[in-house]
Amino acid sequence: MFGRSFARATLGAFLLLVFALPAHAQSGEVVGQVTSADTGQPLAAAQVFLEGTGFGVVTSGEGRYTISNVPAGTYTVVVRLIGYADARRENIVVRPGEPTTIDLQLRSQALRLQEVVVTGVTDPTEGTRVPFTVARVSRDDLPVPSSNAVAALQGRVAGARVVSGGGQPGSGVSVRLRNRLSVNTGAAPLIVVDGVIQAASTVDIDPNDIESLEVVKGAAAASLYGARAQNGVIQIQTRRGRDVPLNATRITARSELGFGSIRQLPGVALAHQFLQNEQGQWVDMQGNVVDRQNRVIQPSRMMDQPYRTQTFDNFDRFFDAGRTSNTTVNLSRNMESTNFFFSAGDYRETGIVPDFNSGYERQNFRINLDHRIRDDLTLGLTSYYARSARDNLTPSPFFSLRFFPPDIDLNIRDEDGDFKIQPDPSMLENNPLYPLTAVDSWNWRSRTQGSAQLRYSPLSWLNFEGILSFDRSDRESATLYPKGYKTVNPGQLNDGQYTRSYAFDQSLNGTLQTSQIRTFGDLTARTRIRYNFERDDFESQQAQAREFRVFGLRSLNNGIQEFTSGSSNQVRSESLLGALGLDYGGRYIFDALIRQDGSSLFGPDDRWNTYYRVAAAWRMAEEDWWPFLGITEFKPRFSQGTAGARPGFSWRYETWSVGTAGPSKGQLGNRALRPELTTEREYGLDMIIQDRFSIELVYADTEVQDQLIPIPLPGVFGFSSQWQNAGVVDATAYEATFEAILVSQPEFSWRAGMVFDRTRSVLRDWPRSCYVTSVFYRCEGEDFGSMYGRSFMTSANDLQRHLGGRFADFADQFQVNDDGYLVPVGNANWTDGLSGGLWGTQVNVDGVNLPWGLPIVERDESGVFAQRQIGDANANFNLGFTNNFQWRGIQIYSLFDWKNGGDIYNETRQWPYRDNISPDQVQTGKPDERKKPIDYYEALYNTNSTNSHFVEDGSYVKLRELSVAYRFNQSQLQRFIGGLGMSGLSVELIGRNLLTFTNYSGDDPEVGSGGAGGVTENPFDSFGYPNFRTLTLGITIDF
Repeated sequence: MFGRSFARATLGAFLLLVFALPAHAQSGEVVGQVTSADTGQPLAAAQVFLEGTGFGVVTSGEGRYTISNVPAGTYTVVVRLIGYADARRENIVVRPGEPTTIDLQLRSQALRLQEVVVTGVTDPTEGTRVPFTVARVSRDDLPVPSSNAVAALQGRVAGARVVSGGGQPGSGVSVRLRNRLSVNTGAAPLIVVDGVIQAASTVDIDPNDIESLEVVKGAAAASLYGARAQNGVIQIQTRRGRDVPLNATRITARSELGFGSIRQLPGVALAHQFLQNEQGQWVDMQGNVVDRQNRVIQPSRMMDQPYRTQTFDNFDRFFDAGRTSNTTVNLSRNMESTNFFFSAGDYRETGIVPDFNSGYERQNFRINLDHRIRDDLTLGLTSYYARSARDNLTPSPFFSLRFFPPDIDLNIRDEDGDFKIQPDPSMLENNPLYPLTAVDSWNWRSRTQGSAQLRYSPLSWLNFEGILSFDRSDRESATLYPKGYKTVNPGQLNDGQYTRSYAFDQSLNGTLQTSQIRTFGDLTARTRIRYNFERDDFESQQAQAREFRVFGLRSLNNGIQEFTSGSSNQVRSESLLGALGLDYGGRYIFDALIRQDGSSLFGPDDRWNTYYRVAAAWRMAEEDWWPFLGITEFKPRFSQGTAGARPGFSWRYETWSVGTAGPSKGQLGNRALRPELTTEREYGLDMIIQDRFSIELVYADTEVQDQLIPIPLPGVFGFSSQWQNAGVVDATAYEATFEAILVSQPEFSWRAGMVFDRTRSVLRDWPRSCYVTSVFYRCEGEDFGSMYGRSFMTSANDLQRHLGGRFADFADQFQVNDDGYLVPVGNANWTDGLSGGLWGTQVNVDGVNLPWGLPIVERDESGVFAQRQIGDANANFNLGFTNNFQWRGIQIYSLFDWKNGGDIYNETRQWPYRDNISPDQVQTGKPDERKKPIDYYEALYNTNSTNSHFVEDGSYVKLRELSVAYRFNQSQLQRFIGGLGMSGLSVELIGRNLLTFTNYSGDDPEVGSGGAGGVTENPFDSFGYPNFRTLTLGITIDF
């Protein structure tokens, strides 16, 4: 009740002020010129504006500017230009009818810490005056266009973890900022593009349109966004044509073409365990020739027999990382009262099995426009549309192409001319080439976004703003199995099946806010009052037809059996916010806000929740007594704030299911369900040394209460579980950011940067029974990265726990072999297996027969396999290094990414043990004492259970980006080719993921799958698409 009343009061006050205040006052103008402090030359396209107002212009080609019709008063003039530090002049008095001349100089090569940020703050503010962490990455920091709008954060922002989980064309990325904070609500941050809260993945957004990305990593800074900001906020600003000189037009065309490759191909087992004669024919124990299905395993059971017939590397034979092309054209125009930016793009990736797969393509366009209707009224419009299509691969070739022995030719055809469905009768796997040709499967996406922003500045210190934004994501898919589809085992697909699905997410958001900025002597006060509403809608439908009546008809009406399903939900939210920022003499900074959120996702008994932030900073280097002249910025800071994570749509409701036996109870509802509550305390120190080096150090301590957890219920309730607020997560994060301008000369510059982070998250309070999800253990006191499973014994000490210590007194009957496993050997040595004929025999230990030489999985006292910690997914630390060299027209840029520590579970390596086709099992070339039979590897396979053998160190160092570019200026173009109307031409060679240094045995150590918390939290390698390395040639032409 309070929330709605306050919302109406806020809206009424807003409208009253809009229409009651005068539209004009006596005015003057501010004029001047902006020049370079390094060269004295005029600077074009610099933004000059009066801080806290809507008044601003862009400098002309001569660096001159005029801000007209400025109401009389006292202002702060700010000048901003990409690549330069902001300049500001305070306490400028504008008198009626008089020009006020203000000339300003800009120093080149601004540090990121000095750049202005807008995310999470009360008003646009220089980074040196912000009392909490807001990271910023501008277009100048991105010489290598990223594959995804948010992928550019990896290695550039401390605490940002971006994982694609695979390089499948058109796939999105998962992002985590700082810590994993929730058991069940995921780690994805809130993403906002040009004020539009994203309703779906950023995969549809063209990275070439980006002007800047700003990142708020924790609740202490993200409180401004309330119940959706527990995992932080990423704000993306796209280009708007403001960087073009006044009354100028710029047309830019860019094209990038290249190809991809995989880091390493999966190995092929070029040896087997079967008997064969010199001609390569299969034979039985008596030497008689037999067919493949009746071949027999040799007595040694070793995979040391080379194939004597033709072999095939089917993965290398059919797989191709593909080729990419990315073409964009954009038009920018900047006039005195209007600026706009238009772009159109076309992106394409060929299929990774090119003979059978078309790949992915996306087309998009954007129009951004700002217009000053009158001196105190401005309008901003943003629009974006994208559509894409992907030819799906069924099944994934990263799984299917690996599961055939190398002597099997997948390319053989049957009597119908189709790929033979079962080229190896001894295996149950389908020939993967057949479904790639027979199954037609597609995904289509479209994305529509738009926003309108109206800003009214009736007084120099007062602004009113209204924003309306819209985002809609439409997704459609279709999969057709034709009538007569072939399978190894008969099934429903043989008669045909056609499935179509459609889903959309739609978000409508509106904001009304008023902001004020007043100066009282040395004190500058900024305030903001804001009301926001959100309307989120989701709908999905699916239809399926089975048992086709006729051949060749793609229609849902063709099926004898028809099935339909669908779902929809609506979420309505409102929020109210008040914020205050104080700056005294540019030395003492204080910030506070309070926000109240209401949402239909919250239970009726807890419909409104409140969040806050308090923050302070002391710019000690601004004090008169500061003794260290070389340290120009020294700012200790502290912030504390709260944010939340919202429940899922159905979590607060009572649910039922209906089956053949009638209705049954599912989940018990909860009227008091509320969002998780995150409280973060952030301690920071920002330093700038000699205006060339910046250091940011951060420690964040976070507590997340009211974890959203499904609690199992006793049978008396009749319901299986209920979502409740219970449990606490504690998290810590250490971060460091370093930036250096090593050389800054007119013809040569060198900038370098480094980011560091280390994070941990622990379940401090866990109100339900413990369990394992994927490979992770959820229990009180456990870290989120703790990996649990079955553990093979590795020392005699393990015998103290195994079976309650039953074999502890018989340690002399065991030895540790060359793989590091404790194995039973009796009175022999582990090296005697082949020479002593001991493989396949038994060792009797205390009356128990154990297979000689085979690894042993630890069991508890009752004989059940014990669950032990087998790994830790947490990295010891992450480091990113950037270097940017520019000499005349040459630019060389590199980004190295180092992940130290962090285990990966490699199921991709485990599964081939089942079929004895793993290169690990090949014994050819090994000395006899180290050879092991297939039974040894079957013990390690352990029926595909999660176990310690397949946990590997996921450390890596990646050369993530490398770019070598040369830019021809206008005079060079005129001299060489007569200009042709071009103002600039750039040629660049770009490499992505070029080099990876790692001991990980899989395709790529940067892996993940869904499941426990998403890709960033689940380093589980299970035949996913690896991240390809790509090499492309790019050409950019400016007119």
